[in-house]
Amino acid sequence: MQPEFSIISVVLNDSVGLRRTLESLAAQTCRDFEHLVIDGGSQDGTVALLEKYAADRLRWISEADQGLYDAMNKGAAMARGKWVLFLNAGDCLYAEDVLEKLSASELDGDIVCGGCAYDYNGREIISRTLPAKEVWKGMPTPHQAMLFRREILGAVPYRLQYRIAADHELVARLYEQGASFSSVPFIIARMEPLGISRTARVAVYLEKKDIACLHHRAFRVSKLKIAAYYWNKAAQEIVKAPLRRLWERHLLKRHDAHVGPSS
Repeated sequence: MQPEFSIISVVLNDSVGLRRTLESLAAQTCRDFEHLVIDGGSQDGTVALLEKYAADRLRWISEADQGLYDAMNKGAAMARGKWVLFLNAGDCLYAEDVLEKLSASELDGDIVCGGCAYDYNGREIISRTLPAKEVWKGMPTPHQAMLFRREILGAVPYRLQYRIAADHELVARLYEQGASFSSVPFIIARMEPLGISRTARVAVYLEKKDIACLHHRAFRVSKLKIAAYYWNKAAQEIVKAPLRRLWERHLLKRHDAHVGPSS
């Protein structure tokens, strides 16, 4: 029987993060899902953890891959559900009833977007959702809060030449192909702001510029406007990066002072 949701988790040597994801899914009040874990050949106990959590709705593989998006492609190829959600190691569903609320929402369209909460050491920030016509500026919401109708993903959703922002390229391409977008008025996922896109923002903006220029006709935006937008973002990042690092260190110190020394 086809499940309503296919949840795909990619992991490489992050058994701690994967445990959080597994526990988040185990707590869901809606059980109409399958969980696919694509491990890149971890050596840190990830496989032992997966063996411990073995269940009818959990399927997993452990083998070398060509990186994050290659692993996500493998997961998409294995999916059997009506809707696909990429929730990688360390990412969690926001609450125990997220899948239940999604199931009751009578989802329509090809891509469904919800809110995503970033956890900055206990300080929660909710991402802003972009309308589909502004996807040239970036993802409408982080992929952790975006459901895809399985059929639209195709055989190879993510193009591996984009090492950082292949998820953005996929969404821009689907928009260009006429995919329909809808949204739900609640938060779907919680994540820590520590992915590739958060540690190399200037490189991210430059790759996103190339992606937006590739699909610019679909958005009726000139390549010149796109280039100006992303070069401005990159310049701002160069200025703001040192200040952000100071702020993050401040948050860590506050958190450590509150928690106290570990025993």
